[in-house]
Amino acid sequence: LHEYGYCHKDFHSGNILQDEKFSYISDFGLSGPEDKQKSDDRIYGVLPYIAPEVLNREPYTFASDIYSLGVIMAELSTGNPPFYDRKHDYKLSLDVCNGLRPEFGKGTPEFYKKLAYRCMNAYPNQRPTRDKGYNVIFKPSCNCISETKVYGSPFKTSGAIYGNTPYIRSSNFYLSAGPVNPKSEI
Repeated sequence: LHEYGYCHKDFHSGNILQDEKFSYISDFGLSGPEDKQKSDDRIYGVLPYIAPEVLNREPYTFASDIYSLGVIMAELSTGNPPFYDRKHDYKLSLDVCNGLRPEFGKGTPEFYKKLAYRCMNAYPNQRPTRDKGYNVIFKPSCNCISETKVYGSPFKTSGAIYGNTPYIRSSNFYLSAGPVNPKSEI
């Protein structure tokens, strides 16, 4: 999507569909070119996944989608939607703008948390780009990934689904090639 100059602008786990092998991004109703924004000054999306700069009325960008990816990564590690235990209200918006980020499940590999936190950086220009993020996740020397497809998810969910949200049990945290080697450098 980013490769073609489009932002999703509503990227969250409810917009990820799965079959037996792959995950697919869906619901492109708010998608559009990064350089063209709706002029009604409204914020669209699902609150826990909305980037802080968007909550501050800045335009959606590729970096805003990357922020949402970081939130999804946290959700994958816990099996719970982000901030499921509190109201998704103005206070949560303020807390996110002030640096609150979702927690990770026990046993989540450090390299994974580090990448997710980079995706959720408060400064959009400090987040990985699509190209850089892809290269980090699928780094050949990692030996964590054996084979992927452009639209496939690198995560296996062991058949476990929480609502519409795929998750990975932290005790069985797998990438497509098998158990993660915690000493892999990214």
